[in-house]
Amino acid sequence: MCRFDSGSGYDILLREPPNRRLLRSRSTFRGFLHLMHYPVYTDLLRENCHCTCHCFCHYFLLVMIIKFERRTDQPDAAGRCKVYLVATFDGQRLRLSTGERCETAGWFAEKGRFRKSFAGYQDANDVLDALGERVAKAYRDLRTTSVVVTPALLKEALAPKVAAADLPPAPLLTDLFGAYIEVLRARGFRFHTLKGYKTAHNTLLEFAATRPGRLTTADYDAEVHDGLLGHLRDVRGSAQNTVAGVVKQLKPFLAWARDERGQALAVDPGKLRVEWEDVEKVWLTAAELGRLETVKLPDNLGPVRDAFLFCCYTGLRYSDLSALHAGNVKEWDGGRILRLTQTKTRTGVSIYLTPPAGALRWSGESGENWVLNSQPHGKSSSHETAAL
Repeated sequence: MCRFDSGSGYDILLREPPNRRLLRSRSTFRGFLHLMHYPVYTDLLRENCHCTCHCFCHYFLLVMIIKFERRTDQPDAAGRCKVYLVATFDGQRLRLSTGERCETAGWFAEKGRFRKSFAGYQDANDVLDALGERVAKAYRDLRTTSVVVTPALLKEALAPKVAAADLPPAPLLTDLFGAYIEVLRARGFRFHTLKGYKTAHNTLLEFAATRPGRLTTADYDAEVHDGLLGHLRDVRGSAQNTVAGVVKQLKPFLAWARDERGQALAVDPGKLRVEWEDVEKVWLTAAELGRLETVKLPDNLGPVRDAFLFCCYTGLRYSDLSALHAGNVKEWDGGRILRLTQTKTRTGVSIYLTPPAGALRWSGESGENWVLNSQPHGKSSSHETAAL
């Protein structure tokens, strides 16, 4: 492929050098080029032109049009506007800033060049030519790799290359996980959700301490992941669901590190398997709950028993129980109900208070929640029913 100056402000990247017939027909070529500037016509020619002669269609099975334009929508205080390179290829468009600015009088719009009246016009035009050459070369190089060239790939190829020695070291996996927990906290994740991530973080800290050298996201490959699973089972003696819980917290962390922090990964988070094990569920009958309510316990375990019973009677999570206050109790149809917004799901619920549940709520007439405000002298609240 070669570049060809059409004389109309475009630099054309052709598949082969033009012959004399094309050079003699430059005026015709300009009109043809104006038509071909639109990608839809390029596609039509590629579909319908089967000729083997050196006609315009043959040369325009190319592939890139490079031109320069001055944007007039964002002038600076001196009235100067930025000059951009615009490359059109395969129905796509790449726009790059050249770093140059000029006033209207210094720009030849038809040719896409700086006028002689522009101070340092020759150097400025050389900058445009050099940038055009870089874009054309990057496009040629990408096409030789048989990849689908996109503006994003071209920008990446044109970006300055930074030596690996000049790059800061990648953060440790454990440090990045700690930062991830703080991000979740800032985004409003609840205490009990964060608690699960902190457990996984502590597990990673313990596991990383058993390995030589630094452990980054790029080092965390399938072999290291298997090592973590083995550490959980063999060293810590964790059950299957504990192992699954750690993997469950690890997957979104790795995806976040890749998508939002630009870290390289050695595994696909979506392919890490989370395998839960069915466990036997224990169900309590009303009679068993009644016996539990009357069993003699040490004073310090009375509130624990009451919290458990209240959650059984109402179906509340402990996080909702710990947030209850007198304002949650409403009168309804001769009885009382709890109206609250659930901490985890942020949904509003109304729960009928049965007599056994009402006897376990608060101690004292202040309406304080005994789960957060322990009673003096360790006295259990299970036998102190208080009206709000």
